[in-house]
Amino acid sequence: MALIHSNPELPDIQKFHYLRAAVKGEAAQLIESIGISSVNYALAWRTLESRYSNDYLLKKRHLQALFDIPRMKKESAATLHSLVDDFERHTKILQQLGEPTDSWSAILEHLLCLRLHEDSLKAWEDHASTVENPDYACLIDFVQRRTRVLESISVNHHTAESSSGHSHSSKRNHSHSQFRLTSCSSTTSSGGKCSACGEAHFIARCSKFQSLPMRDRYKLVTSKRLCHNCLSSGHFVRNCSSTFNCRKCNRRHHTFLHETDSQKASSQNASSGSTAVSSGSSSTPSPTIEPSTQSIVAAAENAPPVEVSTALQQPRGNVFLLTVVVKVIGSHR
Repeated sequence: MALIHSNPELPDIQKFHYLRAAVKGEAAQLIESIGISSVNYALAWRTLESRYSNDYLLKKRHLQALFDIPRMKKESAATLHSLVDDFERHTKILQQLGEPTDSWSAILEHLLCLRLHEDSLKAWEDHASTVENPDYACLIDFVQRRTRVLESISVNHHTAESSSGHSHSSKRNHSHSQFRLTSCSSTTSSGGKCSACGEAHFIARCSKFQSLPMRDRYKLVTSKRLCHNCLSSGHFVRNCSSTFNCRKCNRRHHTFLHETDSQKASSQNASSGSTAVSSGSSSTPSPTIEPSTQSIVAAAENAPPVEVSTALQQPRGNVFLLTVVVKVIGSHR
């Protein structure tokens, strides 16, 4: 801002706009009520000079700021950077204000040590014991080197964590894939045979089993009393200890037993067709059973013949009429 103020080629009204944009906080409030004009620029500048051009007050403020810098609670590259920047800024301003900060080396070194974290302070004291005359400049150089070391360690640690996380993720994915290709029990390792072809391998690796239609695979697993989730023998789904589910729908069955939407529709159509056939066959008219009348002639003494009707179940097609002649011996009294 001093360069703009001392530039004779810029008009005062433009300098005033630059001044308004440059000041913040309390300084901005001081000139807020002054209207922007060429005449008022000089007034605004004198107002700010009267408030902030007091070297004695500025020295006290920056000295107080040095003493008010808090001690580090946690050692990191960022906190060390901030600590060094604050000390360097205030000491340079004090030097510009005429203070002989070059002769304050012991004082500044002590003040900075009081703000260091315990680990950094121990490292500095160990380093200072190897230096003939450790001063403030030596301490600043030490802190800057330690900051670079902490930054390098942080980057390496982050890289190692990323690599470790990627490795664990790859192992989990590999284990997930291998689990479906190997038995949950010791079926294969103990010399068991495949339930589909009889050879010595797990059924999930059997090419014959994999080539079967899904419904046939389901029937085979059910008939062999295998677990529908891990395809192992000796237990069922409700007792399966496997933590893996179907990779397509995440339900408790093996991926090889997953039924797609098209397969479900095909099964439903087949079921509907068989039902229709059953209904059609049942609607075929069955032979009608009609009662047949048999004439039974009762011959009795002084009695006329009696015709008796009996219901005999005969189909409508070929009807056989049975006629029985009964001879009654004796008379009804």
